[in-house]
Amino acid sequence: MKCHAIFSVLLFTIVLISCKSSKPEITENQSTILVQVTEETAVSALETNFKTYGLKYLKVVSRPMFIYLFSYNAEKISEAQLIILLKQEENVTEVQSNKDIEPRKPNKP
Repeated sequence: MKCHAIFSVLLFTIVLISCKSSKPEITENQSTILVQVTEETAVSALETNFKTYGLKYLKVVSRPMFIYLFSYNAEKISEAQLIILLKQEENVTEVQSNKDIEPRKPNKP
């Protein structure tokens, strides 16, 4: 019985470590954007179609909703222009900028 408990704890620990999310690496001249597509296969097509702007898949934000985080080269295209171009793509449902959120500071001195 103790062996099963130890094995379960060990297995659980390994799963937690392997599922730990890592922060995607973003270089100085890259910005990020959130894109919702109609199907998972559209991700590689977007990377190919927008290669000139440095569009690269970083991570899945929501697998059931097909929302992905992409990086792009902000020196090659503005965020507003990229949003307009991405929304014109057939397999893209929605596009929005990715905002960095900072935790609120407490009111107590």
